[in-house]
Amino acid sequence: MTKKLTSLFLSIAFMLLLCIPAFAEEPFRYVMDDAKLLTEKQQQTLEDNAKTLAEKYGFGVYIVTVQDITTWMDAPDMETAAEQLYLTREMGEGDAHNGILLLMSMEDRDWALFAFGYGNTAFTDYGKSYLSGEFLDDFGKDVWYNGFRDYQKVCGEMLDTSLAGEPVDVDNVPPPRNAWIYGTLACIVIGILIAVCVVIILKAQLKSVAHGTQAEAFVTKGGLHLTDQYDRYTNTTVSRVYDPPSKSSSSGSHHSSGGTSVRSSGGSSASGKF
Repeated sequence: MTKKLTSLFLSIAFMLLLCIPAFAEEPFRYVMDDAKLLTEKQQQTLEDNAKTLAEKYGFGVYIVTVQDITTWMDAPDMETAAEQLYLTREMGEGDAHNGILLLMSMEDRDWALFAFGYGNTAFTDYGKSYLSGEFLDDFGKDVWYNGFRDYQKVCGEMLDTSLAGEPVDVDNVPPPRNAWIYGTLACIVIGILIAVCVVIILKAQLKSVAHGTQAEAFVTKGGLHLTDQYDRYTNTTVSRVYDPPSKSSSSGSHHSSGGTSVRSSGGSSASGKF
């Protein structure tokens, strides 16, 4: 009887182990794609990129995807789930566990960012909003690899900015990524307008006959004799300048004060839908 009970217990324990998410059995990685959004080659490329970032900055940039977060973690929301995952798996580089995690749950298309250690400095509240804007456009079209690649790339750019003493924040907003394109188009348009103005001026100078605008141009050599003269009032022109009332100050957007809102665990987070 004892042997049967032992065998039954071992069988149950083995089945429970099979229920653990696949990435929990894997060796430590920066990219854990349990939702199977990436090909093996894409996942390995992202893993190599993350290793390069870790070596360059001493900072972990993580990606974790799951099909449904509620099936493997008891957390009230995505931000708490990302926080628990980061802390329980002891993510991050160095003693301070410096890093940032992007967690995605495909069932309800939820995402969350969780930063820790130096991540609180490099990724302010506004910085997390800026970072998410760089990958959510791809995720909205189900283009996963490009979105993750943009996430890693912008993380590196923001770390560079932060290490230079100017982290991305409300008072340090990066220019649009395609600013050079807009600048080039503006130069082309201005050049065309200047060329058109020059052509119009030159064309006007070539005219030998112009419209008469003064009455004396139509007076004959014999002179002009007026038989009647009248002075008639026609209109008065009045100019008014609008003076708008002064506006009272307000708090503005959620990130108006800048900085980072740190959770009780010592990390900071952001979340949303894609």
